[in-house]
Amino acid sequence: MNSIQKLCEKLWQFENEFDLLDMEIQGVKVWQYMRMQIYYAIAEKSGIFQTPHAQKKTIYGQLKKSLTYIKGLIFYNPFLIFNQNVDEIVIEHPRPKHIDGEDIDIYTQYYLNQLDKSGQNYLVLERPFLNEFHGKTYTPHRKYLDAFIVMSAIRAKLFPARLDGDEKKLIKKLEQELKEQFEVDINLTNILTAAVTKFQSNYGMYQRLFSKFQPEKLVVAVSYAYGDAIKAAKDMGIETVEIQHGTFSKYHLGYSFPDRVDDLDYFPDKFLAWGEYWKNLNVIPLSKKTILITGFTHFNSLREMYKDLARKQHQVLVLSQGALGPQIADKILEQIDSLKGCSLVYKLHPGEYSRWNEYSSLVRLSELPNVEIVEDEDIYKLFAESSFQVGVFSTALYEGLGFDCKTILLELPGIEYMADLIKNDTVEVLKKDEDILNVMERFSQGNIRRGNISNRVFAN
Repeated sequence: MNSIQKLCEKLWQFENEFDLLDMEIQGVKVWQYMRMQIYYAIAEKSGIFQTPHAQKKTIYGQLKKSLTYIKGLIFYNPFLIFNQNVDEIVIEHPRPKHIDGEDIDIYTQYYLNQLDKSGQNYLVLERPFLNEFHGKTYTPHRKYLDAFIVMSAIRAKLFPARLDGDEKKLIKKLEQELKEQFEVDINLTNILTAAVTKFQSNYGMYQRLFSKFQPEKLVVAVSYAYGDAIKAAKDMGIETVEIQHGTFSKYHLGYSFPDRVDDLDYFPDKFLAWGEYWKNLNVIPLSKKTILITGFTHFNSLREMYKDLARKQHQVLVLSQGALGPQIADKILEQIDSLKGCSLVYKLHPGEYSRWNEYSSLVRLSELPNVEIVEDEDIYKLFAESSFQVGVFSTALYEGLGFDCKTILLELPGIEYMADLIKNDTVEVLKKDEDILNVMERFSQGNIRRGNISNRVFAN
């Protein structure tokens, strides 16, 4: 397994062979529930990429996390509110962005604004960002999911799932098959036993929460992180909806379920997409009538704000990613002699802020006069002023295309996600042993239709 494409194709074959998406352990469809985590575990063991948002564990970090949970349990616990019916419950993306003096979730905030305008009553649920802090500006609608995290952890310690003999035998068989077919050692018993415990704990708590607030709709920003909430809502007749929070493709296993349409227990009933491009990819496991085009308001407003910003002809924006941080830095360091005449702005992913100095190549790059490492900068301003952008499969690459950045992809695992852009000559790929200056020259020849997909990707 040396590429995402091969890994995904092998996993789909494996799932079909053992009917894993419908396999139940203690009443939980554990493979469907843990599919993304199992995929990441195999990819990491195979050396394809590392866990995207891994954190260094320190005593200070553990203490900070504990204090965060205590605060959430006491002051922002939704179970401590007097019974109050709401029209909708919205579970946000945890990452905050500072916009117009407030810290918001850029994917759901504009949806919430619409609810405010229409006079709808709603409850917003937030979980800690990287398990360390709650970053959004507080409003009376906002409560925290800390009770779910704490209770799930307690249940795992005191009352872990008890699998019967046949279930243990089945998991052991799958574990051995994984080892033989993928040549990796994955402790599937631990993963799936923990999954059953977590699901049963969260499912019961979500049902109690929904009974308390009686919502008509549950809206989530990341469906594959909340299969338990989605299942609880579906079982109670509550409509479930996902708001798009990033890019996806045939090889994104949070969304790609070949030959499955409208029949996944832990996937929402509807999907709110940024544009026709995503609907027509035919990846989302829903019928076309339940995929609605709503646009990406945050992106469109920032693009309008920066439309007159002067572009710096020799500025190259490098977009790092948590899953590929060291590999991207290695590639850029290999090309640094060709980039001496350029100014490199190296944008880290938020999950890398605390660990980028572990990337030896990036540390060496940071010492060069034409390289600037940036963390929480306004990425849209960087798009507007940069001539080129370089990355692998980050969501930000699509946004950069919307700002008419000339886009160069590094040939690393995950580039498969960008197959449609490559096929349609929207981007260029830096091949192995190729000089990046040669790629830049190809853009000057006018063969690349950069930015031509923007209106299909981001509807107004």
